[in-house]
Amino acid sequence: MAVVPYAAGAAFLRDALVCEDHPLYDYLSNTAATDEGVSSSAPLFELSPLDHAGSVFACRDLHSSARIVCKFFSARSNLPAGEPLHLMDYEFRALTSVRSAGFEQAPFRVVRPLGKRESLGCLLAEEYIAGKDLDHFIALAAHFGGTEELMGKLDLLAHFFASLHGSTVRCRPHNFYRTCRDFRALVRSLSTVDGIPGDELSELRHLCDKWENRSEMWIDGSSLVHGDATPTNFIFDSPGSVTAIDFERSHIGDPTHDLGLLVAELKHHFALRIHQAVAAEPFISRFLRCYGSHAGLGEAGFRGLTFRSRFYMAMGELRIARNPWLPLGHRLWLICEACRCLRL
Repeated sequence: MAVVPYAAGAAFLRDALVCEDHPLYDYLSNTAATDEGVSSSAPLFELSPLDHAGSVFACRDLHSSARIVCKFFSARSNLPAGEPLHLMDYEFRALTSVRSAGFEQAPFRVVRPLGKRESLGCLLAEEYIAGKDLDHFIALAAHFGGTEELMGKLDLLAHFFASLHGSTVRCRPHNFYRTCRDFRALVRSLSTVDGIPGDELSELRHLCDKWENRSEMWIDGSSLVHGDATPTNFIFDSPGSVTAIDFERSHIGDPTHDLGLLVAELKHHFALRIHQAVAAEPFISRFLRCYGSHAGLGEAGFRGLTFRSRFYMAMGELRIARNPWLPLGHRLWLICEACRCLRL
C-alpha cells in the first residue's frame, strides 16, 4: 500500500473511485469496511463528499452498496501543523468514551468509530448512518407545514441532550472565563469581514464583559457537551431514535451550551428560509421545556437555564454569521440578534 504522509495532506481525495492501486484501498477493504457488510472479494469504492470543505466523504462499495464515512482532517487547509492529528485522536477517543457511557444503542446513539490512520491524511473512519437529519425536518416545517414532525424530533433531541448531560455530570465548577474567551475570538473573526459595522462588534465585547461578571453563569456543575449542535449533526435513522455525529468539539462545560447553539440554528433557519424568525419561537419554547422536564429541573432551575441560554444563543448566532456563503444582510441580522440576546 502506498503511504500518504500526514504532512502531505490528502491530495488523493481528488479521485472519485478507490481502486486497488489507490492509497485508501487496502485500509477500506481490509480494515474498516469489513465491519460494514462489504462482501465482495474485489470491492470498488466511490467517494462522495458530504461537506463543503471536501474533507468528509461517504465511501460506497459499488458491488455491495455498503458505506462508511471517512473524515480526513489533514484536508482542512485552515488547520495549523499538528492540529489534524490532534483532532483525529481526540474525536476517536470522544466517540469511544461516550458510546461506552451508554450511547451505543437506540433510542440515543453516538456514531461508531471504525478506526483511524494518521498516514492516510489523518483519517477517521466511522459507520454510515442512513436517515434524515434535523435540517430536513426544519425545512419540512418551514416550507410544507411539517410542524408536528419537527416538534417530535425536537422532543427526542431534548431527551437525548438531557441523557447525555445527565450521565456525564462532573462535580466541578464550569470555567466561564474560557467560554468568554471563545466568544471574544468569534467577535475578532467577524471584525475582518467587510461590511460588518465596528460599533456592533464593540457592543458585543462590552456585553461579554458584563455577562462574565454575572454570578448566574458560574454554575457549580458541568458535563460533557456536544459542542457543535447544528442540525446536520443529528440523524433520525429509525422511529423514536436519534444518532449524534461529529464530536470533535465536545468538551466539559455548561450543558446550556448545546441548547443555545441549537435554538440559534432554529431561529437562523426560519429567518433565512422564509424570512420569519418569529416562526421559530414555538419550537424553541417546546424544545427548552422538554429538556427541562427530562433533566428534572424545577421552575427555578428552568429559569436559570433559559437565562444562560441567551448567552449561548448569541454565541451560536455569531458562529453562523461567520459563514461567507450567507448573504451579508442575513449575517448582519444575526449579529444584531446576538446583541439583542445579550442586552441585560
